[in-house]
Amino acid sequence: MISYKCPNCSAEMVVHSSGDLVCPYCGTKENFSDAELAEYKKFRIHMLEYLKACSDADPDPDKTDRMWDRAEQLKLKSKDGEEVVVSYLYKTKNGQVSSYFTRYNVIYHFPADFRNHTDINNTAELHGNLTSKAIAGLGKLNFPQADLKHLEKCFPQYSGTIVLSDGGMLLVFNKPEEFYPLELFGALEKEHVAWIISRLENICCVLEYSGICHGDICPDTICINPRTHEAMLFGAWWAVTDKKTSLLPSPNTDLVAIRKTARMILGYEAGQQSGSFEKFLKDKPTCDAYKDFENWDKVIEDAFGGRRFTKMNY
Repeated sequence: MISYKCPNCSAEMVVHSSGDLVCPYCGTKENFSDAELAEYKKFRIHMLEYLKACSDADPDPDKTDRMWDRAEQLKLKSKDGEEVVVSYLYKTKNGQVSSYFTRYNVIYHFPADFRNHTDINNTAELHGNLTSKAIAGLGKLNFPQADLKHLEKCFPQYSGTIVLSDGGMLLVFNKPEEFYPLELFGALEKEHVAWIISRLENICCVLEYSGICHGDICPDTICINPRTHEAMLFGAWWAVTDKKTSLLPSPNTDLVAIRKTARMILGYEAGQQSGSFEKFLKDKPTCDAYKDFENWDKVIEDAFGGRRFTKMNY
Protein backbone atom coordinates (compact mmCIF):
# COMPACT_ATOMS: atom_id res chain seq x y z
CA MET A 1 0.00 0.00 0.00
CA ILE A 2 1.26 3.48 -0.89
CA SER A 3 1.14 6.24 1.71
CA TYR A 4 2.13 9.90 1.72
CA LYS A 5 2.92 12.04 4.75
CA CYS A 6 1.96 15.68 5.10
CA PRO A 7 5.13 17.82 5.27
CA ASN A 8 3.34 20.22 7.61
CA CYS A 9 1.68 18.00 10.25
CA SER A 10 2.87 14.45 9.29
CA ALA A 11 -0.69 13.17 8.88
CA GLU A 12 -1.61 10.75 6.10
CA MET A 13 -2.39 12.65 2.90
CA VAL A 14 -5.21 11.63 0.55
CA VAL A 15 -5.69 11.94 -3.20
CA HIS A 16 -8.27 14.63 -3.91
CA SER A 17 -10.63 14.49 -6.89
CA SER A 18 -8.44 17.20 -8.48
CA GLY A 19 -5.53 14.76 -8.55
CA ASP A 20 -3.56 16.65 -5.89
CA LEU A 21 -2.43 15.24 -2.58
CA VAL A 22 -4.38 16.93 0.20
CA CYS A 23 -3.99 16.71 3.97
CA PRO A 24 -7.50 16.25 5.47
CA TYR A 25 -6.31 17.72 8.79
CA CYS A 26 -4.39 20.91 7.98
CA GLY A 27 -5.34 21.41 4.31
CA THR A 28 -1.80 21.33 2.91
CA LYS A 29 -1.65 20.46 -0.81
CA GLU A 30 1.17 18.72 -2.65
CA ASN A 31 1.70 17.50 -6.21
CA PHE A 32 2.77 13.99 -7.22
CA SER A 33 6.25 13.59 -8.61
CA ASP A 34 6.38 11.64 -11.90
CA ALA A 35 7.66 8.56 -10.06
CA GLU A 36 5.00 8.82 -7.34
CA LEU A 37 2.26 9.32 -9.92
CA ALA A 38 3.36 6.22 -11.86
CA GLU A 39 3.46 4.15 -8.66
CA TYR A 40 0.06 5.41 -7.56
CA LYS A 41 -1.51 4.69 -10.98
CA LYS A 42 -0.07 1.17 -10.92
CA PHE A 43 -1.55 0.51 -7.49
CA ARG A 44 -4.91 2.00 -8.49
CA ILE A 45 -5.11 -0.27 -11.55
CA HIS A 46 -4.54 -3.34 -9.39
CA MET A 47 -7.03 -2.08 -6.82
CA LEU A 48 -9.76 -1.38 -9.37
CA GLU A 49 -9.23 -4.77 -11.02
CA TYR A 50 -9.69 -6.36 -7.63
CA LEU A 51 -12.81 -4.36 -6.81
CA LYS A 52 -14.31 -5.12 -10.21
CA ALA A 53 -13.78 -8.85 -9.65
CA CYS A 54 -15.40 -8.59 -6.23
CA SER A 55 -18.41 -6.70 -7.58
CA ASP A 56 -19.32 -9.47 -10.00
CA ALA A 57 -22.38 -11.52 -9.12
CA ASP A 58 -20.20 -14.64 -8.93
CA PRO A 59 -16.65 -13.43 -8.14
CA ASP A 60 -13.72 -15.50 -9.37
CA PRO A 61 -11.78 -16.62 -6.24
CA ASP A 62 -8.49 -16.48 -8.16
CA LYS A 63 -9.09 -12.83 -9.04
CA THR A 64 -10.19 -11.87 -5.55
CA ASP A 65 -7.15 -13.62 -4.06
CA ARG A 66 -4.76 -11.89 -6.45
CA MET A 67 -4.93 -8.53 -4.74
CA TRP A 68 -4.33 -10.02 -1.33
CA ASP A 69 -1.15 -11.58 -2.67
CA ARG A 70 0.08 -7.98 -2.99
CA ALA A 71 -0.95 -7.03 0.55
CA GLU A 72 1.70 -5.56 2.81
CA GLN A 73 2.52 -7.24 6.10
CA LEU A 74 3.18 -5.90 9.56
CA LYS A 75 4.93 -8.37 11.86
CA LEU A 76 4.63 -7.90 15.60
CA LYS A 77 5.05 -10.06 18.69
CA SER A 78 2.43 -10.60 21.36
CA LYS A 79 3.10 -10.36 25.08
CA ASP A 80 3.08 -14.19 25.15
CA GLY A 81 5.82 -14.35 22.51
CA GLU A 82 3.58 -15.37 19.60
CA GLU A 83 4.17 -13.80 16.19
CA VAL A 84 1.32 -11.57 15.02
CA VAL A 85 1.13 -10.98 11.25
CA VAL A 86 -1.20 -8.28 9.94
CA SER A 87 -1.75 -8.48 6.15
CA TYR A 88 -3.39 -5.29 5.00
CA LEU A 89 -4.45 -3.49 1.84
CA TYR A 90 -4.81 -0.06 3.38
CA LYS A 91 -3.29 1.76 6.31
CA THR A 92 -4.09 5.15 7.75
CA LYS A 93 -2.93 7.05 10.80
CA ASN A 94 -4.83 9.45 13.04
CA GLY A 95 -2.52 10.98 15.60
CA GLN A 96 -0.65 8.13 17.26
CA VAL A 97 -3.13 5.42 16.27
CA SER A 98 -2.55 3.42 13.07
CA SER A 99 -5.49 1.64 11.39
CA TYR A 100 -5.00 -1.47 9.24
CA PHE A 101 -7.74 -2.74 6.92
CA THR A 102 -7.30 -6.48 6.48
CA ARG A 103 -9.44 -9.00 4.67
CA TYR A 104 -11.74 -9.69 7.60
CA ASN A 105 -10.85 -7.08 10.21
CA VAL A 106 -10.05 -3.48 10.93
CA ILE A 107 -7.18 -3.37 13.42
CA TYR A 108 -6.11 -0.35 15.46
CA HIS A 109 -2.52 -0.25 16.69
CA PHE A 110 -1.89 1.75 19.85
CA PRO A 111 1.88 2.11 20.29
CA ALA A 112 3.61 1.53 23.61
CA ASP A 113 4.16 5.26 24.14
CA PHE A 114 0.55 6.16 23.30
CA ARG A 115 -0.99 8.77 25.57
CA ASN A 116 -4.33 10.51 25.55
CA HIS A 117 -5.94 13.22 27.63
CA THR A 118 -6.54 11.02 30.66
CA ASP A 119 -4.49 10.93 33.83
CA ILE A 120 -3.67 7.25 33.32
CA ASN A 121 0.09 6.69 33.37
CA ASN A 122 0.25 2.90 33.19
CA THR A 123 0.27 1.77 29.53
CA ALA A 124 -1.64 -1.46 30.12
CA GLU A 125 -4.28 0.34 32.16
CA LEU A 126 -4.60 3.04 29.50
CA HIS A 127 -5.04 0.51 26.68
CA GLY A 128 -7.56 -1.41 28.72
CA ASN A 129 -9.42 1.83 29.35
CA LEU A 130 -9.56 2.57 25.62
CA THR A 131 -10.78 -0.93 24.86
CA SER A 132 -13.52 -0.56 27.46
CA LYS A 133 -14.48 2.80 25.98
CA ALA A 134 -14.68 1.32 22.47
CA ILE A 135 -16.92 -1.52 23.66
CA ALA A 136 -19.02 0.94 25.66
CA GLY A 137 -19.29 3.26 22.64
CA LEU A 138 -20.66 0.46 20.48
CA GLY A 139 -22.84 -0.66 23.37
CA LYS A 140 -24.61 2.70 23.37
CA LEU A 141 -26.13 1.98 19.98
CA ASN A 142 -29.88 1.46 20.02
CA PHE A 143 -31.96 0.35 17.06
CA PRO A 144 -35.69 0.86 16.49
CA GLN A 145 -37.71 -2.30 17.04
CA ALA A 146 -38.89 -2.13 13.42
CA ASP A 147 -35.37 -2.04 12.01
CA LEU A 148 -36.39 -3.14 8.54
CA LYS A 149 -33.06 -2.05 7.07
CA HIS A 150 -31.06 -4.20 9.54
CA LEU A 151 -28.94 -1.21 10.40
CA GLU A 152 -26.91 -3.13 12.97
CA LYS A 153 -24.89 -4.39 10.01
CA CYS A 154 -23.63 -0.83 9.49
CA PHE A 155 -21.56 -0.99 12.65
CA PRO A 156 -18.53 -3.11 13.57
CA GLN A 157 -18.41 -5.97 16.01
CA TYR A 158 -15.68 -5.98 18.64
CA SER A 159 -13.45 -9.03 18.14
CA GLY A 160 -10.74 -8.74 20.79
CA THR A 161 -7.44 -7.22 21.81
CA ILE A 162 -3.84 -8.37 21.60
CA VAL A 163 -1.29 -7.01 24.06
CA LEU A 164 2.11 -6.69 22.39
CA SER A 165 5.53 -7.50 23.79
CA ASP A 166 6.64 -3.87 23.57
CA GLY A 167 3.68 -2.66 25.62
CA GLY A 168 1.54 -1.64 22.65
CA MET A 169 -1.90 -3.06 21.87
CA LEU A 170 -4.03 -4.11 18.91
CA LEU A 171 -7.77 -3.46 19.05
CA VAL A 172 -9.61 -5.68 16.57
CA PHE A 173 -13.03 -5.24 14.96
CA ASN A 174 -14.66 -7.67 12.54
CA LYS A 175 -15.24 -6.58 8.93
CA PRO A 176 -17.00 -8.59 6.19
CA GLU A 177 -14.66 -9.49 3.35
CA GLU A 178 -16.40 -7.47 0.63
CA PHE A 179 -16.24 -4.17 2.53
CA TYR A 180 -13.38 -1.87 1.52
CA PRO A 181 -12.22 1.55 2.74
CA LEU A 182 -14.01 4.33 0.90
CA GLU A 183 -10.71 6.14 0.43
CA LEU A 184 -9.51 3.39 -1.97
CA PHE A 185 -12.17 4.22 -4.57
CA GLY A 186 -10.85 7.67 -5.41
CA ALA A 187 -13.15 10.18 -7.14
CA LEU A 188 -16.68 8.92 -7.80
CA GLU A 189 -19.61 10.00 -9.94
CA LYS A 190 -22.40 11.71 -8.06
CA GLU A 191 -24.80 8.76 -8.54
CA HIS A 192 -22.45 6.65 -6.42
CA VAL A 193 -21.77 9.43 -3.94
CA ALA A 194 -25.55 9.69 -3.53
CA TRP A 195 -26.06 6.13 -2.32
CA ILE A 196 -23.10 6.49 0.03
CA ILE A 197 -24.73 9.63 1.48
CA SER A 198 -27.97 7.65 1.91
CA ARG A 199 -26.16 4.97 3.91
CA LEU A 200 -24.41 7.59 6.03
CA GLU A 201 -27.70 9.37 6.69
CA ASN A 202 -29.13 6.02 7.85
CA ILE A 203 -26.12 5.59 10.15
CA CYS A 204 -26.54 9.10 11.56
CA CYS A 205 -30.21 8.38 12.30
CA VAL A 206 -29.07 5.44 14.45
CA LEU A 207 -26.55 7.69 16.20
CA GLU A 208 -29.33 10.26 16.75
CA TYR A 209 -31.69 7.59 18.09
CA SER A 210 -28.92 6.45 20.43
CA GLY A 211 -28.15 9.98 21.61
CA ILE A 212 -24.47 9.83 20.70
CA CYS A 213 -21.99 11.58 18.41
CA HIS A 214 -19.37 9.50 16.58
CA GLY A 215 -17.15 12.44 15.66
CA ASP A 216 -14.88 10.58 13.23
CA ILE A 217 -16.83 10.16 9.98
CA CYS A 218 -14.46 10.49 7.00
CA PRO A 219 -13.32 8.43 3.98
CA ASP A 220 -10.78 6.63 6.19
CA THR A 221 -13.40 5.37 8.66
CA ILE A 222 -16.11 4.31 6.19
CA CYS A 223 -16.10 0.93 4.46
CA ILE A 224 -18.45 0.21 1.56
CA ASN A 225 -19.57 -2.86 -0.33
CA PRO A 226 -19.70 -1.68 -3.97
CA ARG A 227 -21.72 -4.72 -5.06
CA THR A 228 -24.55 -4.43 -2.53
CA HIS A 229 -24.36 -0.67 -1.82
CA GLU A 230 -23.89 -1.13 1.92
CA ALA A 231 -21.68 0.86 4.28
CA MET A 232 -20.08 0.42 7.70
CA LEU A 233 -18.73 3.00 10.13
CA PHE A 234 -15.45 2.27 11.89
CA GLY A 235 -13.16 4.89 13.42
CA ALA A 236 -12.51 5.97 17.00
CA TRP A 237 -15.35 4.29 18.83
CA TRP A 238 -13.40 4.84 22.05
CA ALA A 239 -14.00 8.59 21.60
CA VAL A 240 -17.80 8.51 21.16
CA THR A 241 -19.58 11.24 23.13
CA ASP A 242 -23.10 11.63 24.48
CA LYS A 243 -24.93 14.43 22.68
CA LYS A 244 -26.37 15.89 25.87
CA THR A 245 -22.96 16.27 27.50
CA SER A 246 -20.80 16.71 24.39
CA LEU A 247 -18.30 19.57 24.36
CA LEU A 248 -18.25 19.57 20.56
CA PRO A 249 -19.14 22.95 19.03
CA SER A 250 -22.19 21.61 17.21
CA PRO A 251 -24.62 18.77 17.97
CA ASN A 252 -24.79 17.93 14.26
CA THR A 253 -21.05 17.32 13.85
CA ASP A 254 -21.65 13.95 12.17
CA LEU A 255 -24.03 15.52 9.63
CA VAL A 256 -21.41 18.12 8.76
CA ALA A 257 -18.92 15.28 8.32
CA ILE A 258 -21.23 13.54 5.81
CA ARG A 259 -21.15 16.61 3.58
CA LYS A 260 -17.39 17.02 3.93
CA THR A 261 -16.84 13.35 3.10
CA ALA A 262 -19.11 13.57 0.04
CA ARG A 263 -17.25 16.62 -1.26
CA MET A 264 -13.91 14.85 -0.80
CA ILE A 265 -14.90 11.79 -2.86
CA LEU A 266 -16.93 13.61 -5.50
CA GLY A 267 -15.33 13.63 -8.96
CA TYR A 268 -15.79 17.40 -9.35
CA GLU A 269 -15.94 20.48 -7.15
CA ALA A 270 -19.46 20.86 -5.78
CA GLY A 271 -19.20 24.61 -6.17
CA GLN A 272 -18.95 24.22 -9.95
CA GLN A 273 -22.64 23.31 -10.22
CA SER A 274 -25.78 24.67 -8.60
CA GLY A 275 -28.24 21.76 -8.55
CA SER A 276 -30.12 20.52 -5.48
CA PHE A 277 -27.48 17.83 -4.92
CA GLU A 278 -24.64 20.34 -4.83
CA LYS A 279 -26.74 22.71 -2.70
CA PHE A 280 -27.25 19.94 -0.13
CA LEU A 281 -23.49 19.46 0.10
CA LYS A 282 -22.87 23.19 0.60
CA ASP A 283 -25.75 23.97 2.99
CA LYS A 284 -25.60 23.56 6.75
CA PRO A 285 -27.34 20.42 8.02
CA THR A 286 -30.53 20.51 10.06
CA CYS A 287 -30.62 20.27 13.83
CA ASP A 288 -31.13 16.49 13.86
CA ALA A 289 -30.51 13.49 11.61
CA TYR A 290 -34.18 12.66 11.08
CA LYS A 291 -34.98 16.02 9.53
CA ASP A 292 -31.73 15.92 7.58
CA PHE A 293 -32.71 12.54 6.12
CA GLU A 294 -36.08 13.97 5.08
CA ASN A 295 -34.30 16.77 3.24
CA TRP A 296 -31.97 14.26 1.60
CA ASP A 297 -34.98 12.23 0.41
CA LYS A 298 -36.21 15.34 -1.41
CA VAL A 299 -32.80 15.73 -3.06
CA ILE A 300 -32.94 12.11 -4.24
CA GLU A 301 -36.28 12.79 -5.95
CA ASP A 302 -35.29 16.16 -7.38
CA ALA A 303 -31.71 15.44 -8.52
CA PHE A 304 -31.95 11.75 -9.45
CA GLY A 305 -35.64 11.13 -10.13
CA GLY A 306 -35.98 8.78 -7.17
CA ARG A 307 -34.01 5.87 -5.81
CA ARG A 308 -32.50 3.47 -8.33
CA PHE A 309 -29.63 1.02 -8.19
CA THR A 310 -26.67 2.10 -10.33
CA LYS A 311 -23.91 -0.48 -10.59
CA MET A 312 -20.44 0.84 -9.96
CA ASN A 313 -18.20 0.45 -13.01
CA TYR A 314 -14.44 0.79 -12.69
